[in-house]
Amino acid sequence: MKTKISTALVLLLMSSAASTSAYAISHNYRAQLERSGCTEVNAGVTCDINKTRAQNAAHTPTKAQQLQALIYRVEGMPVDIAYGRLRAAGWKQSADPTLFIKPGEGASLRITREDNRITKVAIQPDDGE
Repeated sequence: MKTKISTALVLLLMSSAASTSAYAISHNYRAQLERSGCTEVNAGVTCDINKTRAQNAAHTPTKAQQLQALIYRVEGMPVDIAYGRLRAAGWKQSADPTLFIKPGEGASLRITREDNRITKVAIQPDDGE
């Protein structure tokens, strides 16, 4: 009987430990994100966690902020997925496969890749291509 109780207790402790959620962000940061309407991806780039949801909705991100958010979304990605995201955002690949240009953007993106992954995206002034 004692063995059954201890086995049941061990199983109960193991199942409760496995069912608890591990959160990658703190409770306070999560509350700030919810209040501001930001996500972890756009916080600090195109969204300010210290503002309210309404203030962030009224704010239009600058071109530089939008470009930086795009860079965060493609760095570290496999090349084919990252290139797809760039094309979906209106960027066109030039004759140089590591250079993306978007008419009217005023800048181009220089891609550095290694082992089929994007390792760096650098913004460079548009050279008029």
